[in-house]
Amino acid sequence: MQAKIFNKRVKDILKNYNLIPSNNHYQYSINTPFGKLDISPNATPRIKVYTLFMRFETWDESKLKQFQELYSRVDTPSNNGKWNHHVQDPKWLLDKLEEVCSSMEYLGGKK
Repeated sequence: MQAKIFNKRVKDILKNYNLIPSNNHYQYSINTPFGKLDISPNATPRIKVYTLFMRFETWDESKLKQFQELYSRVDTPSNNGKWNHHVQDPKWLLDKLEEVCSSMEYLGGKK
């Protein structure tokens, strides 16, 4: 998938959750029950890597425990709050982005 198409699909997904770019065109933020989550998708089709960089603004052991109880024990952020995904399948990454936004919105009580 071309980067242009990937970026358009990312914008469409994030627009559904009323997320607008923050500091630059490719960084978004969403408020979650675990704190602010910065999201920065990146496509590098030349080497067939698509990345979803995510990081919680503040992160500690209590938030990790809460995350594991409410969201997932398997797919968890690292100790510093980074929650990145690097894959070759852009569709998988777009689905993951949709899942994260939907889940965080649901857990936050917005739907």
